[in-house]
Amino acid sequence: MKVISSNLARHALDQKLITHFRHSGFTKEAIKVKTNTTSGESNELSPIVYYDYLADAVGLNDLFYPVQVNRLNLLDFLDYKKFVKSALYTFFSEGESFVRQQDKHRYKMSMYLVGSLWLVYRSDIYDGVGGMHVHNPESDEAFSCEPIKNYLDYHYPKPESD
Repeated sequence: MKVISSNLARHALDQKLITHFRHSGFTKEAIKVKTNTTSGESNELSPIVYYDYLADAVGLNDLFYPVQVNRLNLLDFLDYKKFVKSALYTFFSEGESFVRQQDKHRYKMSMYLVGSLWLVYRSDIYDGVGGMHVHNPESDEAFSCEPIKNYLDYHYPKPESD
């Protein structure tokens, strides 16, 4: 699997968030206001993206690491031992290394894959819809992978229409 950090992945993430939060009356320009965080404990810019406007407006405090993948083996999510040996886990860990320890619970890797956008993140349980969860049976370490649309619909539901 080839994984790269790319402008296309970042643009896809912007577009998904714009589409999802448009119902709230936010402008596209406002939603796209984001900041590259600083790397770990240093002050170097990192590839981690934080959406300032959405954090204030709707509480979306996630730290995103947008990447593009050319293919994805979802079977890696069925077995923890396979998952931690996969290129996907390696790239997830690389992105996570840019995040300060106290913010790791907010870290999400967003993967752009041939027109779809997925999130991979650490989670004790998976309580969303349409995703996968892999858990280390010997520790508390666990990960979830789901389409970003499902994540946003579950955690930031659109208001009911009249």
